[in-house]
Amino acid sequence: MENMGDTDNFRTKARRGWRFFRDDLLSFRNVGTLLAVVVCLLWIAGSISSMQKIYDLQKRNATKEREAALLELETAEIENELIFHQTAEYQELVLREQGMALPGEKMLILPENSEYATNKHRSETAEIAESSTSNWREWMKFLFGSKNL
Repeated sequence: MENMGDTDNFRTKARRGWRFFRDDLLSFRNVGTLLAVVVCLLWIAGSISSMQKIYDLQKRNATKEREAALLELETAEIENELIFHQTAEYQELVLREQGMALPGEKMLILPENSEYATNKHRSETAEIAESSTSNWREWMKFLFGSKNL
């Protein structure tokens, strides 16, 4: 008998639980609220997805614009170089680098600098560097004429 009472008690609780679920939780108001929340969440997710897609497209567009500007600069540089290569000055420069000269001009070929000539100014700058004093001492000498500072 006790077993029978436990089963009836369980069935009664199950029926009450089903009625509560059916009548209270699945009411029109609760289902409508739940549906509105789901629609709002889907709308928010779609908006975020669209904003991310727009941001990515803007980033890609800015990159392409920078690349286009760089290509325009490179094209302008190449065009300017082409124009320069077509000038008489450039052609004369190339011919002079090849050892040619204009009619009536003479080439002057100088010998290499001697060791004395290359080292002459190095020793003078070394002497200046060795005898240099601090800036404020130089100013003191200039202003007060003192040589012992």
